[in-house]
Amino acid sequence: MRTDTADRTREAGRAMRGAPRTGRQPGPGASADRGQSTLDFGLGASLFLLALIGVLVFVSGTMQPFNEGSRENIGVADRVADSLSEGLLAEAGTPHVLNATCTVEFFDDNSPSHCRHSGANLTERVGVKHWKLVNVTMQADVTGGPEEETLCWSNSDTLVKQADSDCDTVFTAGPQTPGSAADTVTARRVVTINGTDTTMRVEVW
Repeated sequence: MRTDTADRTREAGRAMRGAPRTGRQPGPGASADRGQSTLDFGLGASLFLLALIGVLVFVSGTMQPFNEGSRENIGVADRVADSLSEGLLAEAGTPHVLNATCTVEFFDDNSPSHCRHSGANLTERVGVKHWKLVNVTMQADVTGGPEEETLCWSNSDTLVKQADSDCDTVFTAGPQTPGSAADTVTARRVVTINGTDTTMRVEVW
């Protein structure tokens, strides 16, 4: 009787020592002591790096137009646009209302003494460093079409589009802007000249 009791006690002890320490039983083919494997770590690290690279590419793309050169050009374009629309070409005491005579002289590459702008060339008139390229153009819808046209002062002292046969002084100054330049910035101001609302475009690159 004592022998049977001792045998049953030993068998119960062996069963308890062989039982898993947690209440969760491993599934078929699974190991109860399985931890993170090298494959798991490599897959996780790869996904993290891919996500990080995607974020960096997106952020650098959105910030590209605001690199150091562009920041300087943005400031120059805004300053030139404000200076022309509020002072150099404007009527005294009425910013954004341009003096027609001085505006024509400006685009005719002249600087008469009775006008506020002065200088031998465009960059001197608008106060831009000589290594910066500037274009100033005035546009408006004078024909009722879908788009604005580059303006011109006619022989009869009226505003017409550049292609008009009566065109005398085209309202554009400076070199032609490069369409594909990555560092070209544009500042726009709405001004009035000869009673016509006009868009002044100042491009710097």
